[in-house]
Amino acid sequence: MSHRIDPKKTRVVCPVPSCKTKWITLSNRSTDYATHKNHDGSLPSYSDRLYREMAAVDHEAFFDHWRVHLHDSPNKLGGNPGAMVREYARAKSLTTTE
Repeated sequence: MSHRIDPKKTRVVCPVPSCKTKWITLSNRSTDYATHKNHDGSLPSYSDRLYREMAAVDHEAFFDHWRVHLHDSPNKLGGNPGAMVREYARAKSLTTTE
């Protein structure tokens, strides 16, 4: 899956709860909104402010789903994808209580 993800693109979180792709690139906000508006006419008028910046927890969820760290992620470790995956798994195992 990760071959389609450009880690250099800044992403925001879609405000629509039923959105299947929660992390939208900045350039796709209006397209994403139009798609939702076609299915739900009760959505508020489009505004860039509808979309919020990704928090650390969003970056973790993005990584859990795509196995890619975005360049603006606070969890990014440098650039070696294998090292990032191993470090993330190690950190998760250290914080998991049984």
